[in-house]
Amino acid sequence: MQGGVLVPLFRELASHPLALLAERVVLVGVFPPGGSLQKVYETESPDSPRTYPPKVSELIGADMYNRMRTTAMRRAPQSASGGYVEQPRHPERPHDSHEESESRWSPEPDLESQQEPGEADESKRDHRATAWEIIETILLALLIFLMVRGVVLNFRVDGNSMEPTLSHSEMLIINRRAYTSFDLNGFLDALPGVDRESEDRRYVFNPPTRGDIVVFRPPGASSDPYIKRIIGLPGETVEIRNGSVYIDGTELQETYVSSATSWRGGGDQASVTVPENEYFMMGDNRENSSDSRSFGTVPKVNIIGKSWIAYWPPGEIGVFHQPTYAVD
Repeated sequence: MQGGVLVPLFRELASHPLALLAERVVLVGVFPPGGSLQKVYETESPDSPRTYPPKVSELIGADMYNRMRTTAMRRAPQSASGGYVEQPRHPERPHDSHEESESRWSPEPDLESQQEPGEADESKRDHRATAWEIIETILLALLIFLMVRGVVLNFRVDGNSMEPTLSHSEMLIINRRAYTSFDLNGFLDALPGVDRESEDRRYVFNPPTRGDIVVFRPPGASSDPYIKRIIGLPGETVEIRNGSVYIDGTELQETYVSSATSWRGGGDQASVTVPENEYFMMGDNRENSSDSRSFGTVPKVNIIGKSWIAYWPPGEIGVFHQPTYAVD
């Protein structure tokens, strides 16, 4: 490599930021302020003249050499005796020993222990208040759930005995308190000097009415609830003849059925008188329904609730309406 190429290369490296460390190490250790290279090379014969290597200033140029030497001397402070000393790693806080220079772990301060007594008590009160709010929310949600379940139930139709009014897998909400009642004479009997043997049943809303679609427990061993329509009321006589239903001799006009009505097994049968506090139930799909024609009338205590709202599928969402009859 020729000198014309070497000198610009040295100049470019000297101006690079990474050359700062190299300047300090090389210039301080190799080019002391007292002169040029101090070591000489011995020849094999002691009588032969001593030769020195070429000076650095001759290699890189006098201007470049002086600038690099001045920079090194400026960055390497001298001691009182004129020698060079090592710069401390932290000028503001010099390290006296190796142990002090090691990084040490210090535990984080315990903020709770540094709190004032009043602040600690307030923090505990906040924690208790938050816990109590969570408990209150859970209890309130449980209370609302029990209250709602005490009033309504959801029910899924299983089968096609109520078609076309209700289809298979249709979801309903049942009002469990629709037929809530109380005995007025029972309250009067609690008064001194009042004694009534008969029962005076009063309903908060309405009693079971003809046309209501109700969920009930059927008589017998079956534990699955049924859903049917109330046809005959207590004390009424129910007849089925000529494909129609008669109540006390009057034909019942039913717009919700699509087929003729007959007794189970076909044919006509003698009339049935509904006992007190019992009801005659039938499905709207008269040809495919197990109802009072097979298992008899249903006691009122077996009624679970009245159908209130259909909520599934979306196309069937709606409130059940009470049909009207000419016999009522």
